[in-house]
Amino acid sequence: MVSESAKILGRPTQRQFERWIAEAVEALPQHLRAKLSNVGFVLEEGSARGRLLGLYHGIPLPARGYYSGVLPDKITIFRRPIERQARSPEELP
Repeated sequence: MVSESAKILGRPTQRQFERWIAEAVEALPQHLRAKLSNVGFVLEEGSARGRLLGLYHGIPLPARGYYSGVLPDKITIFRRPIERQARSPEELP
């Protein structure tokens, strides 16, 4: 079911959300982007908690000792909660 805000705003495509994620990462200062090595971004429809906008899965930088041969950390972005909170199309990105 599409939320009321998504109906009003017109629901962006998955490709558009992925573009916004890439643009947001690119807009970060270089010293922060450098800390995103071995991190993947995943777009999902919603979270189990319903209000969660995103979630980090992985080993935090301070806890990394020997960090070789492990799967990438993951940041999941939850689309529906973001759509519900947006009050205008300009707020979505």
